[in-house]
Amino acid sequence: MSAFRERVRGQRLLAAAVPIVLASTLLLLLPEVTTWLRWVAMAALGWWLPGALLVAHWRLRDLEPPTAGLLALGLGLCWLVVLLLLIHAVPGPMGRGHLAGVYGAGAVALAAGLLWRRPLPLRPVLPWTWTWLLALVALAGLLRLPGLGYHQLHTDETVVLLHARQALEGEDGAFAGHQKGPGELAVATAFYGAMGSIDEATGRLPFALASVGSVLGVALLGRRLFSAAAGFWAGVLLAFNGFALGLSRLVQYQGAVLLMAVLIVLAAWEFSRRGEVRWLVLAGAFCALGLVMHYELALLAPLVLVLAWLGWRRAADRRRVLAVGLGAAGVAGLLVALAYLPLLTSPRLAATQDYLGVRVGGASGLNLAFFVEMGTFYNSTYFYGGLLLLLAAGFVLGCRQARGETLALVLWFVPFFLLYSLVMEFPGTHYYHLMESWSLLAAVPLATLARASGLRPTLRWVGIGLAIAWLALSGGYLYVMFFRQAPETLADFPRNRPALYRAPYGDAVPLYPRFGFAVQEGWKPLGLLSYWGYLPGRYASNERSRSLAAWYLSSFRREQFARSPAWVLVAGAIEKPNPEYSEEVLEGYQHVGEVRVRGEPRAAIWAREPLPVPYVVYDAEDFELFDDIVPALEPEADPEVILAEEELGGGLVLQSGGMDETVVGAGQVLHLLLVWRPEEPLPLDYKLFVHVAGEDGRPLAQWDGMPCLNTARTSRWAAGEAVRDHVLLRLPAELPAGSYRVLVGLYDPASGERLGGRALELGSLAVY
Repeated sequence: MSAFRERVRGQRLLAAAVPIVLASTLLLLLPEVTTWLRWVAMAALGWWLPGALLVAHWRLRDLEPPTAGLLALGLGLCWLVVLLLLIHAVPGPMGRGHLAGVYGAGAVALAAGLLWRRPLPLRPVLPWTWTWLLALVALAGLLRLPGLGYHQLHTDETVVLLHARQALEGEDGAFAGHQKGPGELAVATAFYGAMGSIDEATGRLPFALASVGSVLGVALLGRRLFSAAAGFWAGVLLAFNGFALGLSRLVQYQGAVLLMAVLIVLAAWEFSRRGEVRWLVLAGAFCALGLVMHYELALLAPLVLVLAWLGWRRAADRRRVLAVGLGAAGVAGLLVALAYLPLLTSPRLAATQDYLGVRVGGASGLNLAFFVEMGTFYNSTYFYGGLLLLLAAGFVLGCRQARGETLALVLWFVPFFLLYSLVMEFPGTHYYHLMESWSLLAAVPLATLARASGLRPTLRWVGIGLAIAWLALSGGYLYVMFFRQAPETLADFPRNRPALYRAPYGDAVPLYPRFGFAVQEGWKPLGLLSYWGYLPGRYASNERSRSLAAWYLSSFRREQFARSPAWVLVAGAIEKPNPEYSEEVLEGYQHVGEVRVRGEPRAAIWAREPLPVPYVVYDAEDFELFDDIVPALEPEADPEVILAEEELGGGLVLQSGGMDETVVGAGQVLHLLLVWRPEEPLPLDYKLFVHVAGEDGRPLAQWDGMPCLNTARTSRWAAGEAVRDHVLLRLPAELPAGSYRVLVGLYDPASGERLGGRALELGSLAVY
């Protein structure tokens, strides 16, 4: 008994694990828990806590807390992906209970193991080290996390989420048809299933946090390779790098691949210096997950093999290292093979081969022109040019100061550079793989400047000041392209781009790929309208992406232009142009409305039949309810009924009426569901009014228009059939706090006379 108590004593991680597991499991299982609380519960139970426990089990000597935290982030991600792939291997749907049970049991098993495997103590670091590392993490978070939910999903993101939804609904081959690694699917599926729904922000956050971790990883690696100053500057350069920034704001693998890449190199470097086999096994674990995320991370093999050979030569027991290393490589290879086995045995493999065939091979020469175009699109020309100059200077200085470390970084990026420049016909944004190693090399001259004792202090501070000004100028470009929402720069690039930022492509901004930029096409209002059945029939669009349509317009059947669909949706900021579209296909259609984003027209609505009103405008900001309804795995419950079976008059009955919230803030959107039932045909096309009124009945906020958000005519309502009439009413931002009456009714638009001569009081509304 005393031995058991001794094992427990001092294990703070074990003591913290129990309440974390209990609280997270309850948050996942209890009803009426907010989406973000469930997100945190899933992250804690399936990612962060297991990562910390795995680091404790690994028992690495002389480990510092910052490095331990970084390793926990990576190992926890490995754990999250592996368990999800195992759950998906079991036939049938995946519910929230399955996820809570498996991840909860896994965390308990890891925690219990610490009773017999006490972790080694961590080596403290200096307060100054904590200061600059935390400052880097804060900087990376500031340049990764704000506005994650603003820009709409890209085609590749919707592909990931559609596969995730299929897996959660029980389609056993959901992962088999994916053309990339299953790792990104596993991450998205875990969080999607835990929350029961998903949106842009909650889907992207895991990958954005992984990208923040990659900045910390580059800083810690630079500290090992060169100096603390080099680590700091390397982290700063990667944080400001537009490639790394834009691609971290996606429901895709890139953020996780950046994290895995730096962890692989860091673990392999530690093994090459220590010869301790635990670091080699750790590198193997990160290699396995990196390959599961995306197979092109195999290009790190030359560097990893060189570092593994150096570590083997340094090891005290080479036979043991060789045996364990080969065993770890075998296990890692088996895990990767099992992860890709569904794809390799799937009939959809041919589609993946076609996808790779388009990208690989056929390159007519160097892709350097495309590299420059992408580099000056995702970054300012100032940053891109400065990075290349620093890179060249870093190589020269690095070869003089730390030749082995510099050559290791060259070996890191050269395979990727050769592939994207000489082999791939369309490398897209895959040049982001170069940015970590380039940031480390480019940091060398900056660190040399900061530590140059022979340089006059005035010159040194002038140089540092210029570097800061260069970064500030580059940060302005990042704000304009990735964060500014009014106006959206890419919505009208020639007009919205500041004259300060010029690029080789001029005003002919690259059409594709555009990842992470702040832009909306306005699909959510159209998706919610079609979900509610207010846009009957089929549609065609100038946007070619079918997965984008399948996500946002899941209830809207798509049709070819040649078959004369009922609707044509013409978006302004499209991702993939539809070659079938031209202005000629609009002949015979009427321009009946539009979707606006922050007051700017974004998607035009054309129809063969006119709407009940001459022209309708839908503001995208009023349709945030989309995220709670359309992507939900379970149908969203109707607002609670407040009033039922109330006769309005003229043969019309309010079968039920309710509001989703009875307490709202000024400036928010109030959602009402009014279910009307005509007892007899109505002679007129009545208008609907919804008034938020004071005690005197005077309206202080109102919605006025044709029923069903200006898409229905009451004269066409069939007697005895219920009509579901959704209303989205944005309250004025200046509406005083207090209690208000919600009044609903219909009236004759010609005379203004109310149907039945009255309004129904739906209920009271508290505004704060």
